[in-house]
Amino acid sequence: MTKFIQDTMDAAYKRWQKPENKNWTQVQFWAQLSEMEKVAVFVGNYNYQVENGGHLQYHGNRVATQENIRFLMRLCDAMDTESSRRVKQILRKFKSLAAELDEDSDNFKYMHEDLDNLDTMYYRIKDRFLDDVNNYMILTFGKNT
Repeated sequence: MTKFIQDTMDAAYKRWQKPENKNWTQVQFWAQLSEMEKVAVFVGNYNYQVENGGHLQYHGNRVATQENIRFLMRLCDAMDTESSRRVKQILRKFKSLAAELDEDSDNFKYMHEDLDNLDTMYYRIKDRFLDDVNNYMILTFGKNT
């Protein structure tokens, strides 16, 4: 994770921890984020979940909402880099696997290899992707926003 993405993410989560905001649900937290913070939080959450437990953890911890996946896919389109195109392919495949998992959790035993393959694909490009996200945030929003 780059320092800029992490700092942006930390500032957003710090705001959620203020006494007057502690009752926010996760959805309420997401709703009040600026566009720059959404990029940092959604990319950061995706990266941390996949790094720590793969796409299965991203799904199992209920971070992989349809809204978040759509946001990440739109971000990848806007970035239009090699890494973002590859991440979009990973997300597209994950989205179809997650739908199958939602229908029948027993499907996991049949999808384990597919999910592991997505994890491996992401691990290979994550550093480049995070650098590209960092650059996109600076170019789009500025560093002092």
